[in-house]
Amino acid sequence: MNNKLVYEDMINEVTTLEDINEDFILKIINNLSIKEKIMLKLQGSLEIGKILIYGWKNRLPFYLFKCPDHGYQINYLSGHYMSLHCPKCLHQKAQTTELSLEPPMTEIKIEA
Repeated sequence: MNNKLVYEDMINEVTTLEDINEDFILKIINNLSIKEKIMLKLQGSLEIGKILIYGWKNRLPFYLFKCPDHGYQINYLSGHYMSLHCPKCLHQKAQTTELSLEPPMTEIKIEA
């Protein structure tokens, strides 16, 4: 079954980035098929579907991935290299440093 469709009900509940919390991530993880778990392990990330956040013009694909520091996280591709950045790492970095041009602490690149 297409993983984009499996999570449609859960994804439709998301309207802000704050909705993507630990409970939401656990629901997604608990509903992964064996095939999806293998894909996640081999690829390092798994597209869970396209989400429209309030105020955005278009839906963006969101991915489940594992941060070495914070475990499983969900985010969208961003930056010049279209990488996945751990939201918790970014939040920690913003709290401890001034805004800078340094790359985020944890970055996972998606190979096309």
